[in-house]
Amino acid sequence: MATTNIELDIENITGVSDANAQFIISAQKAVVSSIPKTLMKWATSETTAGSHGGDDSPTAITLPVKTDNIIAVRRGAYAAEEAPYEQKAFLEADSGSLLAPSASYPKYFIGPDNTVIVKPDPTSSVTAHALYIDYSNVDDDSDLRTAVIYRSCSSEFGKLATSQVHTWSSPTSPVAPSAPSFGDDLSISVSSPVSPSSPSFTYTDASVSDIIQPLLAISDMASMTVSAPSYNKPVFSLSTFPTITWTFPSVPSVPVLTNSSISFSQTAPTFTPPVMSAPDFADANTWINTEEDSEMLSSRVQAIQAQIGEYSAKMQEAQAVFNKENAEYQAQLQISLQNAQLDSQDDGQVIQKHGSEIGAYQAEVNKVIQGNQQQIAEWQAENSVKLQEYGSDIQNELNVFNKENVEYQQDVQRKVQNLQKDIQEKVQSVQNNISVKKHNLDKSVQIALQNAIQNFQKEVQEYTAKLEKYNAELNQYQGDVAKEVQDYTNTLQKEVQEYQSKVALYTADLQKYQNLIADETQKAATKTQNAAYYMQESDKYYKWYQSEVMAYIQNNSKMISQTIAAQAAQQ
Repeated sequence: MATTNIELDIENITGVSDANAQFIISAQKAVVSSIPKTLMKWATSETTAGSHGGDDSPTAITLPVKTDNIIAVRRGAYAAEEAPYEQKAFLEADSGSLLAPSASYPKYFIGPDNTVIVKPDPTSSVTAHALYIDYSNVDDDSDLRTAVIYRSCSSEFGKLATSQVHTWSSPTSPVAPSAPSFGDDLSISVSSPVSPSSPSFTYTDASVSDIIQPLLAISDMASMTVSAPSYNKPVFSLSTFPTITWTFPSVPSVPVLTNSSISFSQTAPTFTPPVMSAPDFADANTWINTEEDSEMLSSRVQAIQAQIGEYSAKMQEAQAVFNKENAEYQAQLQISLQNAQLDSQDDGQVIQKHGSEIGAYQAEVNKVIQGNQQQIAEWQAENSVKLQEYGSDIQNELNVFNKENVEYQQDVQRKVQNLQKDIQEKVQSVQNNISVKKHNLDKSVQIALQNAIQNFQKEVQEYTAKLEKYNAELNQYQGDVAKEVQDYTNTLQKEVQEYQSKVALYTADLQKYQNLIADETQKAATKTQNAAYYMQESDKYYKWYQSEVMAYIQNNSKMISQTIAAQAAQQ
C-alpha cells in the first residue's frame, strides 16, 4: 500500500534525505501488534489460493506476512473453527474422532513456517482462505498513519543519535629528541715546539802561551722567563633530559544505544459468544394455531424461555471472561510501553555519561601534555644557560691563551734580540782582543786562530738558524692551536643549533599533538551533544507514538461493547 505521504512527513520532520523504508515497515508492524485485532478488522487482507496455497496443491495456506493476527479462516463458504495444534491428529478424516471436522463444519490449526492447515483438505473447487491483519494496510489513508510517522521518526532520530557517537582517533604522540652528543672534549693534538739549546762558544783550537784564551759566555741565552702557553678547555655537561611519559587514560568506550521498541507478545482477547440452538418457534405456532393445546404451548414456551435464560447466563459468563482477558491485555500493554520508555531514558543517561567521560578524558590528556611541556621548558631553560656559559668559557679560555701567547712571543723576541745583541758585543770584544794579540802569534797560530773564528761564526749562524726555525714552529703551533679551537667551536655551535632545531621541531609537534587531541575532544563533545538532542527527539516522538496508539485504543473501546452487543443480538 502507498506510504508516499508518510515518507514525505518523516523526511520533513527529521531532515533526512530519504526515509528508511524498513523503519516504516517496523512502525506499521508495531502499530498492528500494539492494538487489539478486534479494532483492526478494517486492515485485513485475505489470502488467494493461486498465490498462497489453500487448494489441492498445496493444501496448506502460507501467510504472506508472519503474524498471529488471524481474524478468520474459511473453507469454501463455511467458516472454520481454530483447533489446538495438539489435536491435529484428531482432525484427519480417518481418525474416527468425534473432533473430526466436516465439509460444513471445517477446522484449522496453525502449522510450522507461518502456515494455516485447514481440514478437511481444500480442493481445487473448494479452496481455503485466511483473513489476517495486513500491516501494509496501515498506509497514507489510515487513521493510524500519524502513529506510523511518529514511530518511524523515533527510529530515524535514534539512528541519527547513534551515528553521532564519536569514534575516537588517537593521534600518535611525538617522540622527544634524544640527549645531544657534542663529540669528544677539546684536545690540542699539535705539540709545542722545543726551544733550541744555546751553543757553547768555547775556543779550544789556539794554544799560545802568551795569549790568554778569550772566553765568550752568554749566561741568559738558554733561559726563558715565560713558558709556552697551553689551551685549557672548559668543562661542559648537559643535565639529564627529562623522562617524558605519555600515559593517557583509556579512551571512553562508545556507548551502545538500544533501539527502543515494544516487546509485546500478549495476544489480544477475542470475544467468543456462546452457541445457542435456535428456539423452535414453528413448533410453538403449531400448538397454538393448529393443535390449540394451551398446555403443550406453555410447555414449549417454557422450554424456549429456558434456552434463552441459559444463553443469557452463558453470554454474561463469556463477557466476564472477555473483560478479564482484556484487563490483563491492557495491563501487559502498559507494562511493555513503560519498559520501552525506560529503555529510551536509559539511552539518554548513557549519552550524558559518555559526554562526562569525554570531558574527564580531555582534562587528563591536557594535564599530561602540559606536565611534559613544563618539564621540557625547564630543561631547555636550564641547558640554554649552560650552553651560553660554556660558549663564554670557550671564549674566555681562548682569550687567556691568546694573551699568554702574545706574552710568550714578546718574551721570545726579546730574548732573541738580547741574544743577538750580546753575541755581537761578545764577538766584537773577542775580535778586538784577538786583534791586539794576534801580532804576537806566528803564522800557524794565526791559522789556528782563524779556524777558531770560522768555527765560532759557523756555530753562531747555526744557532741563529735554529732560533728562526723555532720561531717559525712557534707561529705554526699558535696557528694550529687556533685552528683546532675554531674547528671545535664551529662543531659545537653546529651541534647546539641542530639540537635546538630538534627541540623546536619537537615543541611544534607537541603543540600539533595537543591541538589534535583538543580537536578530537571538541568533535566528541559536539557529537555527544548532537546525539543527546537526537535521543531527546527520538524519545519525544516515541512517546507521541504511544499516545497515538493508546488514544486509538481508548477512542475505539466502545466498539468492543458494541461488537459484543451486536453478536448477542444476532443469536
